[in-house]
Amino acid sequence: MDQPQFPDPRDADIWIERHGRDGLAMFRIPRSGRRLQGMTARMVEVLCHPATSDWLKRSIITAVARDALDAARDATHLAELLDERFERVVGSHPGRAVDVSRKQEG
Repeated sequence: MDQPQFPDPRDADIWIERHGRDGLAMFRIPRSGRRLQGMTARMVEVLCHPATSDWLKRSIITAVARDALDAARDATHLAELLDERFERVVGSHPGRAVDVSRKQEG
């Protein structure tokens, strides 16, 4: 099943009213929810989660304003580059055990 979308700012506002707007206040998202257009409910939940980094929050907001295909391709490329960097860092510390399969909770 697809994630729900917020094509209309009022839909986002209803979601915010139901789930709270504390996490969104830091982004100065207006009461109309206009900046939430095109976001999935999961994106909004990630934005609202207190453990989400500011970098990821800014990235989501920036990506939603872009062409969806271009943003997805760039995100995939970035993930590949970051994976390569991670492998290099872990490879330079062979005595350390790191569980990279463990998903971050939240």
